[in-house]
Amino acid sequence: MRRRTPCRLRRPNAIYLVEPADRFAKLVYLPASPFAEHLAERVADWPGACSLGLHLSGRSKTVKRPRGFFRPDGKMPDEVTIRLECPDGFEDLSDAEWSAKVQDAVLREEARAREERVAAGRRVLGRKAILRAEPTDTPKTVEPRRGLRPHLACLGKARRLRELDALIAFRAERRAAVLRAMRGERDVVFPYGTYRVRAFVFLCAPPPVAAVA
Repeated sequence: MRRRTPCRLRRPNAIYLVEPADRFAKLVYLPASPFAEHLAERVADWPGACSLGLHLSGRSKTVKRPRGFFRPDGKMPDEVTIRLECPDGFEDLSDAEWSAKVQDAVLREEARAREERVAAGRRVLGRKAILRAEPTDTPKTVEPRRGLRPHLACLGKARRLRELDALIAFRAERRAAVLRAMRGERDVVFPYGTYRVRAFVFLCAPPPVAAVA
């Protein structure tokens, strides 16, 4: 349950999904979250936005620019076409195989959530209650605040530890480069991945051999 109104702005948190299984798990969580959070019994009962239909059909969706939010002469195009693609690691699957994989995973999550409710003796919030909610509504109870703000997700423990070590090393290298640049040094080479420093006439290290391969 959210802590404040759904329209409250929060700082985004970009998470690096390390392996294909991690990317797939997060992808399935999006359409499965309504019943995983016990808001609806099934995906079909959820009245809000849902990407499952595009995953299963392979169709694209064209969305027009909403009025009132963007300047008519601004950079935002009049319309954009969205087509969902398989994440990295699943390129060998056909469209039919990919759709079946996503559908099976969502159905398993749906069944798991149902079993969890039966065991706890609870019910879903329901479609009507969801539609009655106002954008300004706030919860009457407070969810325990989470202390973690993860920057990567990996189900495999050994790989996760390696990636965390690499992230710590990257941040240390970047900080050292920033401090040198602030002292006025112009021959600073920033670590790979900090490509935006090129706008400030600094060099960025080339990708490692593993990244190129």
